[in-house]
Amino acid sequence: MNSIIICEGLTDCLFIQYYMRNVYHWLDKAQGKNKIFRWCRELENKENSLLLGHNGGSSKLCSTFENVLKSNYYGQTEEQYYNVVIMTDRDDDQSE
Repeated sequence: MNSIIICEGLTDCLFIQYYMRNVYHWLDKAQGKNKIFRWCRELENKENSLLLGHNGGSSKLCSTFENVLKSNYYGQTEEQYYNVVIMTDRDDDQSE
């Protein structure tokens, strides 16, 4: 099963991938850029695949999510994401 986590920033993405690798023993599959993210890391655990990536800020979350939806719509069944998580944080009191 393919899952994806969209992170607001690189630090969040790095913490989550570190946690998944060290606590749940997911293995690295690939790292780099793809069509959706500026930076991403793909992890795998048996038949499960997890794509972690950051888009460069909260203002780009909606467009990144739209790209995930387009990827699911046009992709083949084995390429679709069945779980989508969006991770954000509140940098200051004015953040929405």
